[in-house]
Amino acid sequence: MKKSLFQSPLFLTLILPLVFCIIIIIPSNGYGQRVSLSLSKSGFYPFQNSLYRSQYTPPFTNISSKSYTSTASQDLVLDADRTTGTFFSIAVSLARRWGVLFRVDWATSTLSGFNKPYAFSLDYVSTYPSHMPPRNVHRAESYDWPETTGNLKHLSFSLNALKRFRIIQGLTLELSGGLTYFTLKGESSSLGFTLFWLGGHDAFALLNYQLKFSFGQKGTLGGNLGLGIEIAVIRPIFMFAGVHVFLAPKIRIEPKLDEFLNKDDIYLIYCLSDIESIMNLQPLELNPGRVQLHLGIRLRI
Repeated sequence: MKKSLFQSPLFLTLILPLVFCIIIIIPSNGYGQRVSLSLSKSGFYPFQNSLYRSQYTPPFTNISSKSYTSTASQDLVLDADRTTGTFFSIAVSLARRWGVLFRVDWATSTLSGFNKPYAFSLDYVSTYPSHMPPRNVHRAESYDWPETTGNLKHLSFSLNALKRFRIIQGLTLELSGGLTYFTLKGESSSLGFTLFWLGGHDAFALLNYQLKFSFGQKGTLGGNLGLGIEIAVIRPIFMFAGVHVFLAPKIRIEPKLDEFLNKDDIYLIYCLSDIESIMNLQPLELNPGRVQLHLGIRLRI
């Protein structure tokens, strides 16, 4: 059974003690409520939009390695769709209208994309029949490839400076920005793998595998900047809305093959670890940046 974020060791060992320290240790500053807790649903608009290229040399079984050359290539589109996420924050007033804010954001995006055909080629020397001179054989094919499926899980931690501007009674404008630590992980389908086979009497066959893969969890440091408004409802309860932009360098994550998706269509199951070794998969480059739109409630202590 998978643990939720609030059951994770990170939450229990880092975030909960931080909440306790903020509420207990930081003294009141004489400018009203000292701590605010916010919970919001967020519209996530990820910047992730990339192309992952797989290129390798497919193996040819039952023939001398010196008698053939082969290549296969594929471009897999990895677009993260917009989704709904959640964020939780704790803000502490350090001076009039100024403070610090700690926030946690999380969401899961669907990965999608329309892919170009998967293509391969093979050149080999046939020595059958034995009484005939060797002859060169060339094969090249391409297959329409299914659309990308999968998910991308976002989790980030931010420490921001916070500035508040009172517009009118009960209406406040907020500006915040600071450092963010981003993490990404997920899974996707599918990568292609081809195996060539030469049987008796020069009978040629090939197998095309469709492979599911996973990646992560890995992180990077970036930043964020946001603007929002707060409206008093019934003190100490407030409503708030806003927009935040998160930016960071791309995260390079090693993919790992998980399973065959077309087991019923193939008669030879190749070892996944051997396939990984042959394909020599390069790291994915994923963009953790995004725009978030917030709408939530806030409690001032």
